[in-house]
Formats: sequence, structure tokens, C-alpha cells
Amino acid sequence: MESCIKVRVIPKAQRTEIYDILSDGTYKIRIKAKPEKGQANKALIKYLSKILKIPRSSVRIISGDTARQKLISIKDIEKEHIDILLSDAMNISAVSKMVNG
Repeated sequence: MESCIKVRVIPKAQRTEIYDILSDGTYKIRIKAKPEKGQANKALIKYLSKILKIPRSSVRIISGDTARQKLISIKDIEKEHIDILLSDAMNISAVSKMVNG
């Protein structure tokens, strides 16, 4: 089983977090790493695999290696489950910001 998600990456952010979902289902993700030598892509894969609790090898960038808009392939997890986990991560990040200022 393989699912795909669309993400829009904002590199060089203060923190790595999901902060919005666009009307077309694209996840907006801030990445702390710089977009140099694939650092931001590696950080994105690491972040997604951590949230989804899957190995990094199950997350792959299909298109958009050098663009902010990316299509991500995720193995062994259903799209509905991905959406739930990513939405939860976004909500936790928002609550953390409110509490910590």
C-alpha cells in the first residue's frame, strides 16, 4: 500500500512544524533546515516519519526535490490515517505555541 500527500515546505524556519492545511489538502510545513544540499528534504522526511511512526525508508519525495511544493509517497499507511496523524501534530503544535508563547 502506498499513499501520497502534497506538502508546501517553508525552509529556514524557527522550528519544524505543520502549521496549515490548504483547501486542496496540501500540508504547509515549516522546516528549520536550510534548502542546501538536500538538508531541508532530509529534515522533512525525518519529521514526517517521526509523526507517522514509520521508518524513514517508507517516506519518499516523488516530485519537487528542489521546489517548495512536493509530492510525498508514504508506504504501509492509509491516507486517512496519515491525515489524522498530521492534523493531530498540527493541533499539538498550535496548543504548544499558545501555552509557551
